[in-house]
Amino acid sequence: MNLFTTLFRLPVILSLILLMSCDEDKNFEELAPYRTYTALLNQQDKDAPVATVLENTLNITIEWTRTSTGKYLGALSQPVDTNKSTLWVSTPPTHAVMRIRFNSPTEIYLEAGQGVNFHTDTFTNVSLELKVYK
Repeated sequence: MNLFTTLFRLPVILSLILLMSCDEDKNFEELAPYRTYTALLNQQDKDAPVATVLENTLNITIEWTRTSTGKYLGALSQPVDTNKSTLWVSTPPTHAVMRIRFNSPTEIYLEAGQGVNFHTDTFTNVSLELKVYK
């Protein structure tokens, strides 16, 4: 075994040791420094975005509405601490810009477009991630 192979395997071995030393009663959600809501968003024509939820350790729901072309509001079922939260959204190949932000602890604003003040609808499989850190 050469030095490269040994160094390459070391992080894997250390990770396994760390996992084995964890309390068996705790799962990943309890050990992670955050809780998360992850979904894929799809939107067509003048409809509200529809979320396919992939993970939801926050135990929230988000109800989406379309307010105008390329502009959407997501109403959270319970407030989150925006000072300990991050929002991330992907940009699909059909759009130049996707913007996301908190309007309040219970509302997310999402904007889709082709540039400054040029908003557009209809997107597929846009990744959305909300993380709230402990």
